[in-house]
Amino acid sequence: MKPTKEFRRFILIPAVLLLGILLTAAFMVFYSFTARTADGKIISSRWPHDFTMDFAQYISFSGEAPAVSADGQNLLRQNGLWLQILSPEGQQVLALDKPDTLPERYQPYALTHLYQYGTDGYSVFLGELAQGGETYVYLVGFPLSISKVTMYVDNARYSAGRVWIVVTALLTAVLVLALTVYSGYVSAAAERQRKKDEQAKTEWLANTTHDLKTPLAPLRGYAELLADATAQPDPAQVQKYGQIMLKNALYTQQLVDDLKLTYQLQSGMLPLQARQQNLTRFVREVVIDILNTPEYEERNVTFLPERENAEYCFDAQLLRRALDNIIINSLKHNSPEVSTAISLRGENGFAITVKDNGCGMTQTELDGLFARYYRGTSTEVKAEGSGLGMAIARQIIEAHGGTITAQSAPGVGTEITIRLPAQN
Repeated sequence: MKPTKEFRRFILIPAVLLLGILLTAAFMVFYSFTARTADGKIISSRWPHDFTMDFAQYISFSGEAPAVSADGQNLLRQNGLWLQILSPEGQQVLALDKPDTLPERYQPYALTHLYQYGTDGYSVFLGELAQGGETYVYLVGFPLSISKVTMYVDNARYSAGRVWIVVTALLTAVLVLALTVYSGYVSAAAERQRKKDEQAKTEWLANTTHDLKTPLAPLRGYAELLADATAQPDPAQVQKYGQIMLKNALYTQQLVDDLKLTYQLQSGMLPLQARQQNLTRFVREVVIDILNTPEYEERNVTFLPERENAEYCFDAQLLRRALDNIIINSLKHNSPEVSTAISLRGENGFAITVKDNGCGMTQTELDGLFARYYRGTSTEVKAEGSGLGMAIARQIIEAHGGTITAQSAPGVGTEITIRLPAQN
């Protein structure tokens, strides 16, 4: 199966980059701790040291005269090495294939320099032999460029710290891998959400276009009828036509206003006109105004504030719009017998709750409640309006620094809570 674009972007590419980093690190470690012999063989950079330490087994003494066994000589020849054995006084007592440039007697500092820096393209390693209570030194030259890196460390701390270094390196690798996977997952989720929003936006544009055509059709039809000089409708008909035209014009204006408002809120082009007011009196006035609307005057709506004096700084026009959208949404999508209770509680920060015992919502409807362009999935209620009402309510509450949440279940009802933060 061909990988999707999102998989390549958010999972495959980061994984390849991480693999590249790990391979680079592994190559650097390999390259740093290996060496290549003259015949192209790859060996450990520690091999010359270990070879030198082990070579003592091939050296024997006859009195004070050292000798190298046949096996030892074969090893030297096979690897292109030379050997020089020095007496305790630093005098050469045996040499095999030693370069002519090397002296036959050494001072201690000269040995140190030779060991550290090598000579004539050879790295030199030293070993010791004990014979008759005296210490002999032997030098082995390797046709390699092996650097002896000197570090000054607290050996006890270093020995104990090596475990932590390894653990830290492993945890870092795991963390990088986990972050890569998590980043890919989050990015993929964001991409899916973006596509979902784009699809919702496309559907909304199609629905809005259809909704605009709906009121424009009677507006145009009745306007043409009234403009027709041959038609002579009686005053009652003219009044009826006018009412229909007014209703559809207002509906068209609502669609346009909702679209304008949501984008103003989203882009920050609509600053809050906030001032200190009594929040209890404000919410009560909103409820009364809704109940004074003929469509909802018989509905059972109650308001129970925790206290009468609730001073808060807010934009009355915008907050009224948010509360209108929430309360009317509850009334519109429930039968007349359903009760809606509104409460206000808190001190500095406040919580406004709109709760009904109506039909409730499915989880799908609840998930999309505050999404722009969402109109729900219920087939029992005709989808009207712009589909932006609850999204606008959320944007207004968030502009005040607050949050809005909803709880609902089919047949149980819906509870929407606005939480406004405490103010200094």
